[in-house]
Amino acid sequence: MHRQLGRHSHQAHAVNKKILEQMLNATDKTLLGLRDRALLLVAYDTLSRRSELTALRVENLNIKQVAQLVTSASILLRRSKTDQNAQGRCLHFSSVTWQALDA
Repeated sequence: MHRQLGRHSHQAHAVNKKILEQMLNATDKTLLGLRDRALLLVAYDTLSRRSELTALRVENLNIKQVAQLVTSASILLRRSKTDQNAQGRCLHFSSVTWQALDA
């Protein structure tokens, strides 16, 4: 029926820097708040879909350090909606995101 008659769909609003800051300000210092902050920052940095975020695994983190300082951090996304053959791709994090993950 949807193919024959069509249906109205609307695009979700994008999360920009201002909206991200508002969402981050709503998190607290509890364990759940730290988790939510890390998830928000990972989602913002990587532009991942919900299903892609839930597929990420800690064992796929790739961290490069020099003298106890993290110089870069990334994670391997093994499969996504646009990668049906599961070739995988590396998603890179900013230093703020890495600090949130570390916390």
